[in-house]
Amino acid sequence: FIGWDFVKGHHLPMDRTGHGTAMAAIMAGTFGNGVGASGICPKCSVLPVRFLNWEGLGDTEDAILGMQYAIREGASVLNVSFAGEGYDKDLLKAIQLAGKKDVVVVVAAGNDGENLNQSPIYPAKFQEPNMLTVAALDEEKKLLDSSNWSSKYVTIAAPGDEIIEPWHDKWDVGSGTSQATAIVAGAVGLIRSINPGLSAAQA
Repeated sequence: FIGWDFVKGHHLPMDRTGHGTAMAAIMAGTFGNGVGASGICPKCSVLPVRFLNWEGLGDTEDAILGMQYAIREGASVLNVSFAGEGYDKDLLKAIQLAGKKDVVVVVAAGNDGENLNQSPIYPAKFQEPNMLTVAALDEEKKLLDSSNWSSKYVTIAAPGDEIIEPWHDKWDVGSGTSQATAIVAGAVGLIRSINPGLSAAQA
């Protein structure tokens, strides 16, 4: 689907940094075309929503508008691979709205190498039944050095070390909790496509 650009305010959410395109490919990249790597759910549809500018900076308000937009448009999974400091009740309400609309929200734990128990990193620290907070693993299935962690706030860990992804005009590798989050979001999309009767919390 085409999606929406909340930075420019129009219906062409072109990726200026490369991050969104890379995450989309990890989640749902085409299978069997002989290029790059397959996504986790290659037949899943993607609705791109842009709220970050070319520097990778954006407002939480635009992120919330983007989440609300995706929920209205019928998304079953939201990939939320951004993190910031400070509690925001409106961001929590957006995740709770997703829960009421039966949408799974998959959130990056963040790349500070910190224990979330002592760090005010959100939305990673929200705890909702329709939400998964994702840490990143290295190739030895150990916690990636840069990944945030927490036995209380992190729900699951996934591969996040040198994941094959498109980067502008070539294929490259990327590392971090964003890549791990995209893998989990793709897996949730696959689960929900195979078992559409599962609720968000069950998925």
